Amino acid sequence: YDPAPNTGKRMERARTKAREGGPGFGFRPGMLLDRRYRLGAFLGYGYEGEVYHLTEVATGIERVAKFYYPDRFTDRKRTIRLARKFHRLRHCDVVLQYYHHGQLRWRGQSVDYLVSELAQGRILHDMLDAQPKKRFTPFEALHLTYAVARGVA
Repeated sequence: YDPAPNTGKRMERARTKAREGGPGFGFRPGMLLDRRYRLGAFLGYGYEGEVYHLTEVATGIERVAKFYYPDRFTDRKRTIRLARKFHRLRHCDVVLQYYHHGQLRWRGQSVDYLVSELAQGRILHDMLDAQPKKRFTPFEALHLTYAVARGVA
């Protein structure tokens, strides 16, 4: 699907829309990627791109994909390097497992994406917001630090 050429201004509007809570790329749930994954809900965004929920068509396994903004990642080699870094860290328990690198045409531009495992649980920022004075108690902070240390050991 490639409806119209995209410009830098259009991508900036897309990122603005993402910052306001909606998907900037405007991918529709149900869209197929590489005939392997069915696109689900928009999960979030960052400086580099946007994250969407995926379901593997053949198995029903849930995954996530990060789609990189084409004007921030103009060289495909950058996302390939990222994929290789994730692959080298595959034995580290605190790093999401990388599965697939892909590229699609969207509104006249090539968009690279990486597919990873879906991490369940609460977002650290949300956990902090729920704490009194937005701080962990010493015990909770120590427990979290211990869990991270065990994961990278």
